[in-house]
Amino acid sequence: MVEFDPDAYFSGSGSTLMSRGGQSLQGVTSRVLTPEQGADDLIGWLDQQLTLGSPL
Repeated sequence: MVEFDPDAYFSGSGSTLMSRGGQSLQGVTSRVLTPEQGADDLIGWLDQQLTLGSPL
């Protein structure tokens, strides 16, 4: 029996979400962004991506 991973949006270690989230966190850890700005940055990107619809 073979079992495949289910289709998933924004998943996987190589996903765009992981890379983009890292960018927001890097801004916070380097003190370029406040934690609130980092969260707003990532949420804004996610909102934009969700308007594109699922790629699956």
